Amino acid sequence: SCHTGKSCLMANGKKAQVGYIACPRKYKLGRKVRIAGKVYECGDRTAKFVDGRFDIFLGYGIEAYHLAISNGIKKLNIEVIL
Repeated sequence: SCHTGKSCLMANGKKAQVGYIACPRKYKLGRKVRIAGKVYECGDRTAKFVDGRFDIFLGYGIEAYHLAISNGIKKLNIEVIL
């Protein structure tokens, strides 16, 4: 979910939107990865204390928040594709 204020800008300078993920710092912005059959683009960075994780952006509003909470933290295979 977006919690950085009204702009919700990612590290790449774009507004957060579905299809983007926050990636560990070792991956360049713009890198594409496949998670559970879906392709995402690294558009943001995870916080340093969780570096190593990927954080999928699920949208805005309370419904997206509840979807994120219900998904929780999972261990999934990640395929770097670009």
